Amino acid sequence: MSERTPRLNHLRFRHLQLVDALMRYGSVHKAARALHLSQPAASTMLRDLEQTFGSQLFRRSRQGVTPTAEAHVLTERARAIAHELDNAAADIAAVSRGAAVRLAIGVMPRVMLDFMPRLLSRVRREWPQARLCLEEGVPVHLLPSLEDGRLDCLIARLPFKTVASERAGALMLVRLYDDGNCLACGPTHPLARLRRLRLERLAEAEWILPPADSETRRVFMDTFLQAGITPPLPVIESRSVIANMAIVAHVPLLTVAPLSAACERQKLGLLKILPVRVDSSMAPVSFIWRRARHDSAAIARLRTLAEQCARERPAALL
Repeated sequence: MSERTPRLNHLRFRHLQLVDALMRYGSVHKAARALHLSQPAASTMLRDLEQTFGSQLFRRSRQGVTPTAEAHVLTERARAIAHELDNAAADIAAVSRGAAVRLAIGVMPRVMLDFMPRLLSRVRREWPQARLCLEEGVPVHLLPSLEDGRLDCLIARLPFKTVASERAGALMLVRLYDDGNCLACGPTHPLARLRRLRLERLAEAEWILPPADSETRRVFMDTFLQAGITPPLPVIESRSVIANMAIVAHVPLLTVAPLSAACERQKLGLLKILPVRVDSSMAPVSFIWRRARHDSAAIARLRTLAEQCARERPAALL
């Protein structure tokens, strides 16, 4: 037991709510009013917090309060605790009704195209009581929701910047599968008939691509840069993988697409995968959750089903 534990035992959830309110409003008076406290009571609680953690959390001035680095750390933890309590209340209510525990899952767009439908089919078949809430987004935007407890897990790539940072220590992951990219066009595009293509010619074509801040765009650019060729600029930018593939099926543009999804659309005659090797340095799609939830039976069960689905992917995509 740490020396600080006895002091922590005197803290109440109200103390953590105060930290969050001070961060939001920047004023003891406004924070107290939001929590229906008197200003002296709020000031006393803030002093209790600072004595407990042995650090100044806010700098006082006539303009209000300014959070210190320690306050930012505590606020992140406080918000995660608040979300965990909300989740616990929802879980208890669900169990009381005889339902399974609800799971909120963050999913990157390409996973929704191929893997997630098969996983959901398995979940409905083997765990029909499960209540799942899906939130689609790019990993860099989903991670904060995972870290503060709004999401229970992610099925996505873990960004390299996160892997190389201290944030990675609070996360756990298991690799599910690799899903590289390919370059594609519609079946009637002039380049669709060619058996050989040089990157120089592709650099002169017109493209619809995801935004420059995306991992897929980075891989696309690296494909050209590694060959000493300036990457083409898109005539259209769109973050939607589904929209980009739908557009090139009807408009004479090229795009970069997930290999798994492009293969399915090529079988249906909707796309043509171009005979060009694409940079393959993308991280694998993984099941990611917080280390603090390592003992969650619900997360463990969903992870097991996801791993089973990944092992059963079509041989051509493994």
